[in-house]
Amino acid sequence: MLAALPFYELAFYAPTITIMTPLLTLATVLLWAVVPPMYSALHVVCGSKRRAMAVALAFFFANLIGLGLGPVITGALSDRFAVAHGTAEGLRYALMIIMLIFAPAGGFMLRAGRYLQADAED
Repeated sequence: MLAALPFYELAFYAPTITIMTPLLTLATVLLWAVVPPMYSALHVVCGSKRRAMAVALAFFFANLIGLGLGPVITGALSDRFAVAHGTAEGLRYALMIIMLIFAPAGGFMLRAGRYLQADAED
């Protein structure tokens, strides 16, 4: 997540689609690289008895917050910025701001990784 953040920011700041496309591709590949280790860690910590519930909760909150609140907050920010900067620039700034959530999320994942061995269920 931390590695993807600068590429997303650069992509949204890019002046042309020709520059934006490879940056977005790289950023998305880096972001999706988070998924397998995250679910592997979840399975290690929860063990086989609670694995299904842990995955269900992870999907529930990812969808509730990421797919539920994410577009709403981005749209609200975009509308706010559109007044001063126009609709396209307002959306650009909103996307750049919303992507900053990757910084604390990545930091929390790094911090949690330090305790993975101690929290692993036998």
